[in-house]
Amino acid sequence: MLLIITFLLSLIILNLKKGLIEGNIRSILIFSFSIVFITEILSLFKCVNVIGIYTAWSLMILVCWYLIFKKKKESFSLVIFELKKLKTTFQNNFSKIEKGYVLIIFIFLFLLFLQGILYPPNNWDSLTYHMSRIMFWIGNESVNHFPSHILRHLYQPPFAEFVIMNVNLLNGNDYFSNSVQLLFLFGSLLVVWQILSMFDFSRKLKLFALLLLISIPSVILQATTTKNDVITGFFVLSAILYLFKIYRLNKKEDIIFLSFIIGLGMLTKGTAYLFFVPVFIVFGILFLKQILKEKNLFIIKNVHWIIVIVIAINIGHFQRNYSLNKDILNIDEQEAKNYSNEDLSLTTTFSNILKNLALHVPYPLNEPLDKIIHTIHDDLNIDINSPQNNYLGIKYSKPYDFTTHEDYVPNFIHLLLILGAILFFVFHLKRKKDNKTLLYNVVTLIIVMQLLLFAFYLKWQPWHTRLHIPIFMTSSILVVCSLALLKRNIVIQNVISIILIGSTFLFIVFNNLRPLIENGKLTKSIALDDNRFQKYFANQPQLYSDYKSVIKEINANETIGLIMSDWEYPLFYNYYFSYIKPVAINVNNITSKTSSETPEVNSIVSNTINQAFIDYNGKRYFNISSKNSYLWIYSLNK
Repeated sequence: MLLIITFLLSLIILNLKKGLIEGNIRSILIFSFSIVFITEILSLFKCVNVIGIYTAWSLMILVCWYLIFKKKKESFSLVIFELKKLKTTFQNNFSKIEKGYVLIIFIFLFLLFLQGILYPPNNWDSLTYHMSRIMFWIGNESVNHFPSHILRHLYQPPFAEFVIMNVNLLNGNDYFSNSVQLLFLFGSLLVVWQILSMFDFSRKLKLFALLLLISIPSVILQATTTKNDVITGFFVLSAILYLFKIYRLNKKEDIIFLSFIIGLGMLTKGTAYLFFVPVFIVFGILFLKQILKEKNLFIIKNVHWIIVIVIAINIGHFQRNYSLNKDILNIDEQEAKNYSNEDLSLTTTFSNILKNLALHVPYPLNEPLDKIIHTIHDDLNIDINSPQNNYLGIKYSKPYDFTTHEDYVPNFIHLLLILGAILFFVFHLKRKKDNKTLLYNVVTLIIVMQLLLFAFYLKWQPWHTRLHIPIFMTSSILVVCSLALLKRNIVIQNVISIILIGSTFLFIVFNNLRPLIENGKLTKSIALDDNRFQKYFANQPQLYSDYKSVIKEINANETIGLIMSDWEYPLFYNYYFSYIKPVAINVNNITSKTSSETPEVNSIVSNTINQAFIDYNGKRYFNISSKNSYLWIYSLNK
């Protein structure tokens, strides 16, 4: 509740003369920056706990109230004016079709919000590191690096988890963990609307763009998870918006917000670097033309603000990584090599483009396409399964026939729309020069360059469709640009809308891990009326009974030694208000350097060792769960 109050108060402050949409976007950015600032400051004093978080956000509310009451008449009157204007415009100016778009989009947002609350975080990555790293931070009362058997706990950018940790500590549970990405999806809708408004697109096309964005299958399925690709997409879209604003208006405040966007995007996910680079290259060309033609040096004079703020946002995470391995982005050389192509060549890039695009082509087209891709590789003498270009040497295979799983779902309809928009762009290079054309050119170049850089740098993975999310989110602008240049586009727009609305309901209702309706073919064997703890195990139901028996032996205010390869979070999901300290023991990787202590533990939990006892720190811990099949707990007492 404190976070919601803070967000709403910041919206009132930032709404002054900026409007509700711009105010909301800025509120999200200020809110995000505040999360990082508060978390890092509390960490310095080892106060990342319930009391520290409550105190910090209470102070934030007091500051917001002070700023509001300083200009209270102006603050509240402008907000009321904007709300009344929005209501009047919707009632009197929106056509029935436009009202239908708004209604459908809000129904989708409501269903996703409901779905995220009814289900706990239950995908593999969430239970392995997104959520479990949070429990280590709370146990340590700090976000400093710690010994871990799972390297991703440490080196992966932590912004999304910072937000989730603040939300969960204030609520005492993880009910709103899945809603964090939904907030940034809502923000992305606002950003797309604002970009298209800058270029005078019709209201119906803007609403269609929002439908395009929210109906992307991988976005629908990931918006109710604790992953971070949708958040990354928000920052990429926001960078485009604010770079256009700087290009047109030359305002210093936009430089500050752009700095927040870049810094927070980098702190969210490593792929943000790949997606930002094309954006900066394309806008760099625009700014260079502006400098040469108009002698406008605004961006050059203010670039130092961007550098300082971006470094300030990331300095904590950079320093923690650097202290381990003299590398600000990673802590283990082999881990870094697992992700990046070892053969950085045009041939590899071409191969990876084909393999990445193929992931979005479902049955029945996937089988003939798979044969074509193999034939092309054979004719060009390219090893399609080369471990130099495939993550962990995983063999390339055609995508699933049909799936509603967030890691593998193809975005086929949107892929066709992107390819169609790019082809339209190529065949209409000589169209008249206007604002819409500028946007079309910029977004097309960004998307093409993002795809090329992605394929050039990253090894192919069978679950890459989720990493493509920022590209597809940006494509909502591209498709609308092409439609705006088409004559008689209304029929095309209406047909696409009907298809997208139907498919979106399908993916929400039959979400593989979080279904509203259970289906034997499309969903896991999990249902809304199953108990919440059971829902954590939708991916691996066989683990449920073992975890249930083990957590009965764990008590609050204990230190639990862990020798685990994954899925630590379900052991500690219930300890936000009740303190518990998880510690990884017998760690033999680089993270062992983070602590010279050998901690005293009350019990030991492992999913890799099943034996009669474990000797640790001069004490013997006995297996009291030897009948379990997947998870075992060791106690000092038999």
